[in-house]
Amino acid sequence: TDPDNIKWENMSIKPFNRNARRLFSWAVTIALWIVSFAFMVFVRNQQRDVSDQVQPTKDCSGYPNVAKQDAIDDMELGVNGQGLLECYCRQHASQAFSYPCTDWSINRIFIAAIPFVIVFAIIIINFILQYVFKFLSSFENHRSLSSESLSKILKIFVAQALNTGVIILIVNAKFSKIGVKEVFEGTFDDVTAQWFFDVGVTIVTIFLLK
Repeated sequence: TDPDNIKWENMSIKPFNRNARRLFSWAVTIALWIVSFAFMVFVRNQQRDVSDQVQPTKDCSGYPNVAKQDAIDDMELGVNGQGLLECYCRQHASQAFSYPCTDWSINRIFIAAIPFVIVFAIIIINFILQYVFKFLSSFENHRSLSSESLSKILKIFVAQALNTGVIILIVNAKFSKIGVKEVFEGTFDDVTAQWFFDVGVTIVTIFLLK
């Protein structure tokens, strides 16, 4: 072993102490992975809850002049409405934040912003985790620099792989067929054109901004 690779200050540390530190370090690492996953599930569920409150997008070409009262009556029907509220609000864009379009506009903005929130949240989380894992790897009191670097790189690799791809795929997938609907009820049960627009774009944006 190259003497420059040896961490001489850690050579006297007993195996029990070193193993206990590594066990604690990996426990914290796994906990951070779980927190990252829970955050992504929470954000995705918030988006789903808001989407459930918004009427499906409607083709308004057949409704060129929707009356305000018709839009209000349709709004009161909630998701069971015909979508006249959307047509009215689109036709009166200057009144987007006036009644009855206020909630509709805010919900649409929230839904559109969620993918960008996810992208920047993942980038920030990955950036923070790099420093946390660097500290944890040093805390483990490895006997060599290469061993310490390997521990750090492994933690960072798994965290970034999970945050950048795996978690996004999971939270957007529909798992209702296997009985975990309450947590993993995403939108897509297959790779479709809409999947590339909603999920694929998010993943690619993360890679471009990293």
